Amino acid sequence: MASSLAEAEALYDAEELQEALEMAKLALQQLRGTNDKENAARALRLQALALIGAGDAEGAESLARAELSGCRAAGDRRGEAMMLLSIGTANLERKGTGKREEGSQCAQEARAMFAELGDKKMEVEALHVLASGALQLDDKRRGGLEAMPLASRARELSLEMGDRKLEALS
Repeated sequence: MASSLAEAEALYDAEELQEALEMAKLALQQLRGTNDKENAARALRLQALALIGAGDAEGAESLARAELSGCRAAGDRRGEAMMLLSIGTANLERKGTGKREEGSQCAQEARAMFAELGDKKMEVEALHVLASGALQLDDKRRGGLEAMPLASRARELSLEMGDRKLEALS
């Protein structure tokens, strides 16, 4: 189970998006019968990211929205935060101010939830999504000004964790 998820993540990192999507689906199937909600949420987020990378932000948003209600009903805060971040990421990739605003709102909510849960790595990922979204604003100067404190906070958290890869991305 964990090996399928690790393989899906490696495929995603190698930008083998279709293969990553299929492997993440397999990992999720395997995880559904267990009580491992955290890895199930990771597999779902990976599916959404692969869809976004393949140009299907709408499909990613639909997937995440469908899973969000289940996470909320089950009281799965980490899963809820992962799905909110996935919705945020998908909407920040789409055109239109309304979708971008919704994406930013979802990513901000996810960031707050990850901070509350003490999940610094996912909080950094949410900060990266927010900073990237800010840089997509029509007003580039304003976007840069909004992105800077987000990227700085992501870097601070990365340093606290000793994660050089996340630090470099910040």
